[in-house]
Amino acid sequence: MSSLADLVLLAQSFLDPTSESALLPPLTMLEWLKPTHDFWDGISSVGLPWEMTRRGLSFGRTTDEFSKCTPFSPLSSSMADNEFYLLLAGDLSSQHSSFAIFPSHSFGIIILSASKENNAIDLHHLALEYFLPAFDKALIQATEEQMSGTWRSTDRQVELCIHIQEAALVVSKLSIGKVDALKTLNGGKETDKVRLWDAGNNEFR
Repeated sequence: MSSLADLVLLAQSFLDPTSESALLPPLTMLEWLKPTHDFWDGISSVGLPWEMTRRGLSFGRTTDEFSKCTPFSPLSSSMADNEFYLLLAGDLSSQHSSFAIFPSHSFGIIILSASKENNAIDLHHLALEYFLPAFDKALIQATEEQMSGTWRSTDRQVELCIHIQEAALVVSKLSIGKVDALKTLNGGKETDKVRLWDAGNNEFR
């Protein structure tokens, strides 16, 4: 049996593999977060130690939930519907648990319960309903505070304008001297924005 404190430390270790208390090196954790098989439903995958479920965010975005789970159960009472979801839980008699992490938003959900009925799944989904949108909103706000604005080189020859649009970082202006770099990068065609993509290690392309 594990305590809540033990599972919190485990989740923190997985969410930040660069910390001194991490159980696995960053490269191993990165390998663990890759799916090895995608299922037919388009939202479920399985990796080395995890079951993965794709969750919806605002503006049509998605994020992956990594969990330990028991076999799937139908979403409805009719098996003919062929609609399934993964139960994120473990059971031992009257002891029930749910463990999931969201590396993209740096948080986890851990449920431990002791009862005749297994309510860990319901509690997990209830927590997910409230926490995922809240953490997503906080992430967007923090990104905007740190990244949005106009940036200029010390010699004033380079000017870069970045802002948030539909939860994505976009460049609305990039000039080098008198050259419109966005237009040049777009094959000579006018454009008012170019999306930035996270390349890791606080770098964007």
